[in-house]
This record gives sequence, structure tokens and C-alpha cells, in this order.
Amino acid sequence: MVWVIVIAAIFVVLFVMILLPKATKSYNVAWGSGFSRIYYVLAFIITFFVAFDKSYDGELIEVNGPIFFATWAFFYLIAFIGFKIFRWIFGGFKKKEKKKK
Repeated sequence: MVWVIVIAAIFVVLFVMILLPKATKSYNVAWGSGFSRIYYVLAFIITFFVAFDKSYDGELIEVNGPIFFATWAFFYLIAFIGFKIFRWIFGGFKKKEKKKK
């Protein structure tokens, strides 16, 4: 199982380092909005499974609905606020373009 993860990681690194820059060379790509959308989707999926794990009662069919929703909303809110703080901190390092008159 470890070898499968290592091979998958190698392919991802090779894709990002070699193929992705060549594929996007002629395109104007908005990396910031793309990564934020990926983050929000992954945060939704991960917090869903974490909340499901926390509210799971042991029976396959029974999941406590209000506890599940409250737990999911709490974890997703933490992920959302954490990402906004991250963007706010690193957004301060961007150089602002001067307007031409």
C-alpha cells in the first residue's frame, strides 16, 4: 500500500513540475481563484467525513442529524475562516500595481 502512495506522489510531482507549466503556457490562468475553489471543495468533503465520523452512533443506518449538521457546520466554518485568514496574511505581501494616468 505504501508503494502505491509513493508512486502516486511521484506522478503528481512530475505532472506539476513538467507537464502543467507546458500545458498552461499559452493560457492566462487565474491560479488564486482556482486554488481557492479547490480548497473549498476539499474542505467541504473532508469536514463532511469528519462530522460523519463524530456523529456516527455505531449503527449503519442511524446518524444523528442535528449533531451531524452542527458538527459539520462548525468544522467547515473553522476551515473557511482559516483560509480567509491565510489569504489575508499572504495577501499583504502582494505588490500593488500603480495606476497609469
